[in-house]
Amino acid sequence: MTKQRKVAGLTGTEKNKLTHQQIEEALYYLEDILERAQIPFILLEGIARLVHDEAPYFSLDQIDIGVEEKYLQETGQGFLHIVAPDLYIDNNVISFVKDGVPIVIWVIHKKWKFFQSPDTKFYGITSFKLPNPFNSYWRSRFLVK
Repeated sequence: MTKQRKVAGLTGTEKNKLTHQQIEEALYYLEDILERAQIPFILLEGIARLVHDEAPYFSLDQIDIGVEEKYLQETGQGFLHIVAPDLYIDNNVISFVKDGVPIVIWVIHKKWKFFQSPDTKFYGITSFKLPNPFNSYWRSRFLVK
């Protein structure tokens, strides 16, 4: 798996490998709260690769997703503060920990081609958006943030 970037606001959790169940529960929680806040998001980094490849088992250090900055209105950020009071926000990232799982929401400022018409992949009980074309994103993923 890829090396994930250390993010401000997530101290002491970077080196812990999380269980499949922890990651899956945090992913469904994240999907639920962002849907309620009406914030569309796209999976990034390791979680995107695992869902894209339909991996039967997840092993990651954190969950990374991306949200275009135009969708992060004050109301959406306010809702996130309600469900995650320990939220860390700066210009490029929003992060918090849910049941020991670090969650990093990368703010996408630039109009990347592979985010314009995302692919939808069904995983478990819901579907997730993935960069399209995925291989283009995967080669450029370190430039996105």
